[in-house]
Amino acid sequence: MPPRADHAGDGPPTEVFVSYSPSDERWAAWIAWQLEVAGFRTLLRAWDLPPGSPVEDFAERGMRGAAVIVAVLSRAYLGSGGVAVERQVALRTDAARLVTVRVDDGDAAPHSMRTVDLAGVADARSATRALLARMAEVVGARTDRVALPGAPPAGGRPRGGAGRHAPIAPPGYPPATTRSAEGV
Repeated sequence: MPPRADHAGDGPPTEVFVSYSPSDERWAAWIAWQLEVAGFRTLLRAWDLPPGSPVEDFAERGMRGAAVIVAVLSRAYLGSGGVAVERQVALRTDAARLVTVRVDDGDAAPHSMRTVDLAGVADARSATRALLARMAEVVGARTDRVALPGAPPAGGRPRGGAGRHAPIAPPGYPPATTRSAEGV
């Protein structure tokens, strides 16, 4: 079984919305499949949009509810009028929730974005490692920000005076960090 890169605990898997141009559906499906195998729960138009349903509503609900948004960057994605609103929302997402994946040789990624570059990569194992490593960074950054309430500061004493005992941390505290994509 592959490592679960989505979260450190036993809670529900991280929800990921994959935003893409219809012409990049094969790339989007490959990305979503790699994420599903790693334990993420993905929302992909090709798999999850019921026939006849409005794409805009699906995208809006999906991006609003997802912890992470993956934008499949290509010339088609950045130039497509059909996904203009979805693209604008995805690329304006807080950088802490956004993973951009470049899939063609066009100058698709704005310079300020940290992008997984899969353009021209023919080795699936390397491509998967790069994708999962970036996902681990984004998900890890989200989970590392929350400290156990009442826990002593790192290297410090518990709050509340000398006569108080330190709070009892739950099993496994501090939370395990997300596994790297090594060994995939």
